[in-house]
Amino acid sequence: MSNRSLLVISTALAAVFPAFAAADPRGDSDEIVVTASMGPEAAGRLGSAISVIDAAAIAARQTNDLAVLLREVPGLAVSRTGPVGSFTQIRVRGAEANHTLALVDGIEVADPTGSGEFDFANALAFDLDRIEIVRGAQSALYGSDALGGVVNILTRGPEPGYSAYALAEAGSFGTWRGGAAVNAGAERAGLRASVHYARTDGVSAARGGSEADGEDALHLKAKGFVAPADWLAIDGVVHFGDVDVDTDPAPFGLVVDSDDTTKTETLFARGAVRIALGPESYMRASLGYARTKRDVAYRDFFALGTPRETSRLEGARTKSLLELGHGFATGALTHRVGIVAEHEAVTFESANSGGLSFADQDRSTDTASLAGEYRLSIGAHTHLSAGGRLDRNESFEDAATWRLTASQDVDGLGGRLHASYGTGIKEPSFTELYGFFPGSFVGNPDLGPESSRGFDIGWQQRLFGDRVRLDATYFETDLTDEITTVFVGFSSTVVNERGKSERKGVELAANADLGEGLSLEASYTWLDADNADGSAEVRRARNIASAALDWSCLEGRGHLNVALRYNGTQEDDDFSVIPARRVDLDGFLLAAVAARFDLTDRVALTARVEDLLDEAPYEVFGYAEPGRAVFAGLTLKLGGP
Repeated sequence: MSNRSLLVISTALAAVFPAFAAADPRGDSDEIVVTASMGPEAAGRLGSAISVIDAAAIAARQTNDLAVLLREVPGLAVSRTGPVGSFTQIRVRGAEANHTLALVDGIEVADPTGSGEFDFANALAFDLDRIEIVRGAQSALYGSDALGGVVNILTRGPEPGYSAYALAEAGSFGTWRGGAAVNAGAERAGLRASVHYARTDGVSAARGGSEADGEDALHLKAKGFVAPADWLAIDGVVHFGDVDVDTDPAPFGLVVDSDDTTKTETLFARGAVRIALGPESYMRASLGYARTKRDVAYRDFFALGTPRETSRLEGARTKSLLELGHGFATGALTHRVGIVAEHEAVTFESANSGGLSFADQDRSTDTASLAGEYRLSIGAHTHLSAGGRLDRNESFEDAATWRLTASQDVDGLGGRLHASYGTGIKEPSFTELYGFFPGSFVGNPDLGPESSRGFDIGWQQRLFGDRVRLDATYFETDLTDEITTVFVGFSSTVVNERGKSERKGVELAANADLGEGLSLEASYTWLDADNADGSAEVRRARNIASAALDWSCLEGRGHLNVALRYNGTQEDDDFSVIPARRVDLDGFLLAAVAARFDLTDRVALTARVEDLLDEAPYEVFGYAEPGRAVFAGLTLKLGGP
């Protein structure tokens, strides 16, 4: 078998993940993407809105902070409670952060121990292949959590031959990091493994505080496959993370300096077997596992002078899946059908010190699901899809979701119309249902799931011989039974809000090849997100924009990237007073510069400046950001092309 055959097998293995795609101006319409349909598909054939951050863009930014990359995606908003390593949320189209389904190599990684969302501070931008972001409800494919959208973080897999890569970097706030990846690929088997370690002293998370809050993070990964026969492929991946973060709590709603710490240990794993049943037919079986263990050491502000107390939380998700796919043609029509049967088991345990055993929890829930999708291509220019899913959760009523998409090429105009319409659900997390934190939070076991219904419609235009690509999308979404926080004295709980929350907006994206090694990427989002009572949703800026200029110079040995990321004025809640009051957080502009110079084909020097204007943005009320930071590093590549 040739290296080309190995590449074909590796591409097929990438399709192991339920996928979604629709063209982004930065992507090629013939590019095969994963994350939006059952089986791989060319981006230009799917009608949903997707953005792809490829390996080249990731390398140009030089960051290991995924949130930095996601700030440039239309429709996304980032909220971080302090310096690097602090709790980081991603909101899609004004939805809640726990409405964003996070996948790492196709593994669902939402944390069952918290509010049912993924802390993107624990996502590492090292040895990545690409990040695919799907906007709009995807529950018809993924079930709960995909109400707002999906972020799929895909790491690099085995490649033909033998190679190794390493980096070392140091900079402001006592920051340094190092990473290495090794790769070995043969004709019918391959393995890639990586390690990355980073630490920083940080700054105080409490605004105006003096005690620095740092991070210490270790990440390990192994990803491989074997293909014993042309019709059989087996692949697997394992991720391990161990992250220690200093935190500042917010007793009585006021963020204060403290020596609180949070230790988070994660283990994500998946194995899959794919059997080709024919030229256009396959069967796939997979088993995924995601576990999060969190130990929190904190000061009890209701018992001043006592030793620090501890809280241990552990949650795990096991997901088994069987998928059947079949494609066939009838004249000018091409049909593709997929069916998925899925079972998910989730467990949650918590234990507290300080005589609070009555607050301990040991919970579990099971969900059985059946989903199907039909894709139809009429000739080369019209592509339609319809999908649906039924979830049977032992704790709630059965939930049915569905989704329709359409893509229509208009060659005479050099453009493409894309549109989608669908529904989504989000089941309450264990913490929302049963959580108990003395003096601050009491769960509500009577909560019901949140649900949404929405659509988007957009136009993609190619100009000047495909050197300029533009995309404009309008969306609307209605959310019912939104889970919201209410306060009784200093303590809080959650309830299903009556009425309908409405979100609408416009997403613009552009990519231009300016020639002479220059390229420009830009995005803009206008968002109007309101609660059921008509008030604005917190931490949703009405205006978000970004622009990045990339320059390859010195015959390809030099590389410069300049990025601007603007976040407009937004509202937040101040809980230090009763009742809580709304406050305005000023908009901010983050400027970053990253440069690389190749000393040889194997060795390169890197340098970057983050927050060049020293904005130290105010993203979440009461929390501080570090401000300007400077870094320099060295990369080394061995073997390979």
